[in-house]
Amino acid sequence: MRAKYTKSELVALRRLYPQGGSAACKPVMPAHSLNSITQTACRLGIQLNASALSKVKSAGYGLRAARRKSGNHKKPAPAALAVTRTRRCLRCLEDFESVGRLNFCCVTCQRSNARAVE
Repeated sequence: MRAKYTKSELVALRRLYPQGGSAACKPVMPAHSLNSITQTACRLGIQLNASALSKVKSAGYGLRAARRKSGNHKKPAPAALAVTRTRRCLRCLEDFESVGRLNFCCVTCQRSNARAVE
């Protein structure tokens, strides 16, 4: 069950979170996890100041939330969807350029397989 935040905890969150992040609030709020404290601060619109952001990054607490608040978080580049490599056809045993990880038959054999199904 989710623990509710009391008024005194919310006051402490507004006072302590900007300077020290969720790690500074944890001793005052032992019933709440670091992630819960970070999410509640985000929901209330409380942001870390610059010195606290560097402390949070070096300590490793709530790093994801710290990146999100700083605006420095970038999505990783997507992996190539179609990787071309030389494979041996499972039907005719000829070498061909395979596109994708599930392409095991050459174009000629794929066409003949499609005709056999029709």
